[in-house]
Amino acid sequence: RHPELPWLHWMVMNISDTFSRFTGQSAFIVILNIPVVPIQQITPEKSAMLRTAAVLLCALFLGACQTTAQRGPDSPWYPPPVGSTLTLKVPLTIPPEQVSLYFQDGKLLRGSGRDQFRPWCKFEHRLRVPEPIEVHPDTFTVTRVERRIDQVLGMPAPAPAFRRVFLHLEDDSPSHLTYATRLYLSSPRQPDVLRLTCGHWGDGTPSSRHLTLNEMREALGESFSLETP
Repeated sequence: RHPELPWLHWMVMNISDTFSRFTGQSAFIVILNIPVVPIQQITPEKSAMLRTAAVLLCALFLGACQTTAQRGPDSPWYPPPVGSTLTLKVPLTIPPEQVSLYFQDGKLLRGSGRDQFRPWCKFEHRLRVPEPIEVHPDTFTVTRVERRIDQVLGMPAPAPAFRRVFLHLEDDSPSHLTYATRLYLSSPRQPDVLRLTCGHWGDGTPSSRHLTLNEMREALGESFSLETP
């Protein structure tokens, strides 16, 4: 707090202090060619204004960092956007009276049996018919994206306090939730292909999340290519 410190230095010090309070990390800032204005000239009103500006600048800085970190194939906060493409590389056969096929660990599963706690994907068709449905290699455009958290029925268990307080779930409520990402698909060649749904089970605690783009790709394996714009 040297009396000859310029006011901008003083504001930067406040930004650094606010940054450290919010993140627990130190900020190191170097500014050159700063006009010298004695800190004694800063009135209480200007001090409050500068402190508010420091908080706002810090919030913008943190928001920019968060946005950068969230956008990426390994982020659970970044679903494939509209305009992404799903390319089917091999022909698929949907059994009679069925409308979907499941994939996990890069393999096509028989029936719907899968490890619900690990990433899986379901490729869905609109029609349920008595004959097998052939789906040919094609590129589908993602026209709509949904993220859902659905309760898993039939599995009563004590719920954590977090779920009772924040999700308003009682102790006899389902102990697991399905975190699903739905990609609605469109292709003029095969208009009856409906969507791709990828998900896994979570328990509603803060560590529960949706799948990342790379986790979806790993579940699908070499049969598909999922690309963003």
